[in-house]
Amino acid sequence: MPPRPALVKAALVVVGVGLGATTALTLTAETASQLAAPGGRATFAGNLTGMVGTYLALVMVLLVSRIPFVERVLGQDGLLRWHRRLAPWPISMLIAHAVFITVGYAQAARSGIWHQVGVLTTQYPDMLTATAGLGVMCVIGTISIRAVRRRLRRETWWLVHLFMYLALAISFAHVIVLGPSFVGHPLTRAVWSAAWLATAGLVLCYRFGLPIVRTSVAHGTAYDIAGQGLADSRSLVAAVHVAGRLARTSKPKE
Repeated sequence: MPPRPALVKAALVVVGVGLGATTALTLTAETASQLAAPGGRATFAGNLTGMVGTYLALVMVLLVSRIPFVERVLGQDGLLRWHRRLAPWPISMLIAHAVFITVGYAQAARSGIWHQVGVLTTQYPDMLTATAGLGVMCVIGTISIRAVRRRLRRETWWLVHLFMYLALAISFAHVIVLGPSFVGHPLTRAVWSAAWLATAGLVLCYRFGLPIVRTSVAHGTAYDIAGQGLADSRSLVAAVHVAGRLARTSKPKE
């Protein structure tokens, strides 16, 4: 399906407004005294890259979640093209977030980097799972490099790629619990949580749930007519044909 230029421009405006709001949320959460404190600038850079990286990751996930409206706006080829353009940015930003936060906290505590890594992952709530999530994202980013991807079976690459959803899910809690934009700000916490829940709902519905619905036959096992030659196979045949179409359109392209 070809993209629709007017709707593409409108979609870009909406994404841009969301990015601006995310950036503003981070900027307004910092004070001059916090920036001037030891490690303040590095911590601020970590908060900013973390918020922007997370927002871009949500956008990236929505692009490939098979949402009908998004597919109609961008077209299938356009979705994959924008996904590839965007993909390096959220992972890079989230890696920068981890580095800046560690450096900032180490400077504030006047401790070494590796000591601070241990403190963050063992003493701060939900940091260990967030670190695991970042590790999964790094693996996904590595195997998505063209030279690496060509050495993998398409099915293996695709299966590992799906773990991005899990990585984002297990990283959510530490943002809400520790993020300065959310601590003591129940409204912003509620809005951010709603955005995450909406994204998760769309992914579950269109990426995982809808293909199952589309390829389900119209009746159950029909034990009451088994062996009588009365079963109608047309529903099953139609489901198989639809499954084939879904499989062809969902194959990742080189």
